[in-house]
Amino acid sequence: MNNSSTSTIPQENATTAIRVFGGISYALLSTMSILMNTLLISVLFYGHYQFRRLAFFTLAWQMVFCDLMTQSVQLIVAVPVTLMGQAVSLFIYGHPTWYYVILFVDTFAYNATLHFSALMTLNRLCVFFAPRLNTILFSPKNITLTVGALWLYVLGFCSCYNWIGCKKAFSETGFFMYHDCPERLSTFGIIFRSISFHLSTYLPVLMLIAYLATFVYIRFFFGRQNRVRATTIQSSIRSLARDKEEERIQKARRQREKNFLVQSFLICGFLEIQNLAFDITPAIFASFKGQWSFLVTFAENWISILLNSISPIILFSFNGDVRKCLAELFNYQPQCCFGPQINNQNNNNLPIPFTQSFTVPPSQLLRPMALNRRISDENNIEQINSGERIDTSRRQTSF
Repeated sequence: MNNSSTSTIPQENATTAIRVFGGISYALLSTMSILMNTLLISVLFYGHYQFRRLAFFTLAWQMVFCDLMTQSVQLIVAVPVTLMGQAVSLFIYGHPTWYYVILFVDTFAYNATLHFSALMTLNRLCVFFAPRLNTILFSPKNITLTVGALWLYVLGFCSCYNWIGCKKAFSETGFFMYHDCPERLSTFGIIFRSISFHLSTYLPVLMLIAYLATFVYIRFFFGRQNRVRATTIQSSIRSLARDKEEERIQKARRQREKNFLVQSFLICGFLEIQNLAFDITPAIFASFKGQWSFLVTFAENWISILLNSISPIILFSFNGDVRKCLAELFNYQPQCCFGPQINNQNNNNLPIPFTQSFTVPPSQLLRPMALNRRISDENNIEQINSGERIDTSRRQTSF
């Protein structure tokens, strides 16, 4: 929700109808977001064997956790306080400490979403521009350390709010979340507030610029490097099938990375839309009078709730592997996701990603094509002759 320290506060108290409308709208949107994220968790669990090897889905897991934390705070704090007012705070939470602890979770989840979106952007940049750094930070062995370090950083960053004396609160009259800070902050507090504001405002802008640069690179440069061609006729024939297979794999990888880039771009773009909404919405509705002025905070909070629903919406809409796993999950099919699969009678072979599949056996890629045809013809003749011998022996036995 709105993490600013100031917001447009209506000049009069809300009527019961306005409170009920706001509380129910928060409850419905939060419940919808929790259900969508729960469905996404089920899909990611179902395809865990495939998804765990890709850093994109590991980072998506973290953002799902952030969404669930935010929506839980909505249902625990925002909805009952909006419906019943200030008296409900002491009735439900018993002690102010629990009230502030729960609201601290909202601050923690918002900043974690922001920083994991930035980490997702860094992952996309490293894939195309810094493969070595991508291996160091986002390989299956190292990404757990990267994610854990970022969680600790966000926890320390959010703890600074309490250190400078700012506490998260929910306005019982304006129906929005804000930081209640002392009038006189220390020098560190002023600097920290400035850093926090610039991070939440300009970090999404930098991420969008990075995505645009990556789009340009994919469009004009990625996968177009000149290949070293064989000079002899025999080596050219030998490498023809292999070159075609490598080209197919490269094209599939390019399309997959492009799809991941689009999904990351949309998730990041919605963060900036939220920041713009917090700046523009109060100015648009500043002239509203009476009960209509509550539409300002309702609109801001609706946008915040939708932000925490954007990850499952984007993945279900634009990620073919997630959609495939979703369909197979409801159809109870045994395997899922990522291109061709090889099965035997014992079902011992695990599914492989399309980047490791071949349309021809790898052993035949090293043979000249003429030799392959000769071997194939000899195999066919041998099968025919053996078949005739078997038929002749059967006829003799029957006689």
